[in-house]
Amino acid sequence: MSLHMSLHMPLHMSLTRFQRSHLAHSRSSRAWLVHVAFAALAASHLGCEADAEPEDATGDDGAAQVRAEEIRWIAHTLEAGDAFGDEGFTGIYDLGIEFEVGSAWWVHYSAALIPCENEAAAGARSSLPGIRVARAGHDDIPDGSTLPESVATALSPGRSFELGSTAFVEEVYCGVHLLAARADEATLNLGEAPDLLGNTVSLEGRYRLSPADGWAEFSCATDAPVGTILPLKSAWVSADAPADQRVWDVTVTRRLATALNGIDPSTSTVDGCGRAVLANLFSDDAIDVWFEPTP
Repeated sequence: MSLHMSLHMPLHMSLTRFQRSHLAHSRSSRAWLVHVAFAALAASHLGCEADAEPEDATGDDGAAQVRAEEIRWIAHTLEAGDAFGDEGFTGIYDLGIEFEVGSAWWVHYSAALIPCENEAAAGARSSLPGIRVARAGHDDIPDGSTLPESVATALSPGRSFELGSTAFVEEVYCGVHLLAARADEATLNLGEAPDLLGNTVSLEGRYRLSPADGWAEFSCATDAPVGTILPLKSAWVSADAPADQRVWDVTVTRRLATALNGIDPSTSTVDGCGRAVLANLFSDDAIDVWFEPTP
């Protein structure tokens, strides 16, 4: 079961204009935004399934538990279509529109593993089914597995980015929380993508509606955040990992094959296109989270 929810409206509606304008200028605001994003996802899910019983993380749906005390986060874009230029891609998407994307960058704002529920939580609205929302009552303290910095990454076929490493007290995890949000001055790799400052995603390139049409330029960009909560799948965990494995490379992969689905630049706004790209990148079919023992 996926707990994916778009944060475009819920998160923006929960912030005052002052808070939004100062998000990019405070390091503490990053932890606050991560917490608000998680809470928005949790509330959205609980509003639909408040009476759900806690799930067994080792049930028949392929769910898994992972013990960890050190994580190296990695982002990887799977190949789809053909490479274009030094870091772009090209392809024909579901509307039959052909795209040549010369530059595509977005922000891995946060990634964190979600500890398994250790206490009975049936009927409690403070936690997701089977997943603990806050740790030891400290709602503003992220889990130790949380990505330490936001990182700008390219949507380039076959390209990987090391996002950061973190060590923490050993914990058992059942889920993963992923968040994209706008880049600030502290975001890593902005030197490679200066236009990303203040945006969550930014694409530029050209398109044509059919082979008989001429090429036209397009751009997609938005500062909207989006996040998802996913239960860990047994298929994601290396079958070769020893039983006492505690140090992991966690690679979040995304597929380019659907990145521009449903997008018609001839009728879409720049912001609307950017939001659609984010929604595609955070769709269930686009994401896998692989656990491999750190070499």
